[in-house]
Amino acid sequence: MAVAAHREELEVALTPTANLVFPEPEVASDPQVLAAALVKLGLPAGPFDETLRRSDPFAAVELSPQALLMYVGGPAVQQPTEPPTSTNPLDHNYGLYFLWITCPALGSEVRQLLDMVRRQLIEQGFPPLLTLRFFTGRSLMLVVRVVFDRKQEERRNAARACYQRMLAATLAAGYPPSRTGIDGMHALNPAGSTFWQVVRRLKEALDPQQILAPGRYLPTSATAEASSSE
Repeated sequence: MAVAAHREELEVALTPTANLVFPEPEVASDPQVLAAALVKLGLPAGPFDETLRRSDPFAAVELSPQALLMYVGGPAVQQPTEPPTSTNPLDHNYGLYFLWITCPALGSEVRQLLDMVRRQLIEQGFPPLLTLRFFTGRSLMLVVRVVFDRKQEERRNAARACYQRMLAATLAAGYPPSRTGIDGMHALNPAGSTFWQVVRRLKEALDPQQILAPGRYLPTSATAEASSSE
């Protein structure tokens, strides 16, 4: 019923400006069949071919080693010395940073954020691998992948610097992260925040020796404050 409701909404919104085609599930699940269906409708399948072929492995229950390689930038970025055999990025020394940036679901805001992030990535020599995910009708998350070859020290350093610059730039522009890795904890600001005061007090109560996930899930200054209060 949910699918039918979404389909009806799309038809109402887009029928005045576009011819809509909803392929059957068995067609949509097979990239080759879907490409053939596009050709029958008089649509050029060529521009979608690469997207369809690369997206297909992600629809499987288990991610294939080849699909993982494409997800982290492909051979051009990772420069593998042998065909991929594992779905664990560490087994092939793939480099990957994630940024999860929140943004109001407004066209002008989304364009501004996308332009900012895309420019940072391209200027620093990284492919702009970006995904938009909607939390609600009013907010969304921009998922940014900074992919690099961990075998090269230069690329490791460049990726870390790129991650830090983008985190600082998006925070300054008013787009906070929805979550952050350990390399981004220092950017969180606990000053005057009731939330981080509560987090610090929970940390003191549940982990007074700072044993669990040291350096994570609490801004650096708050961690130091928690340690000094013992």
